[in-house]
Amino acid sequence: MVFVGQRGLGRWQELEVCASIDRCVADQVSVLPMPLPGVADPPPELLFLRQFSFVRFRKPVFEAEPLRRLVDAVTG
Repeated sequence: MVFVGQRGLGRWQELEVCASIDRCVADQVSVLPMPLPGVADPPPELLFLRQFSFVRFRKPVFEAEPLRRLVDAVTG
């Protein structure tokens, strides 16, 4: 999962995104972008993440539909 906040990615998150993309290609591991509330869809600096399914929580984490999509994405 790639959590993206209103200030974009920090240095560690950038490294995690690169590692996630590498694993996606090499090991067929899913990448799941998760823009946090208030983030553009997707943030301009992460346009390449459009190729992946997004899970967006607009309200509290217990919002039913995004939570179902998150569980489906994680469990396959």
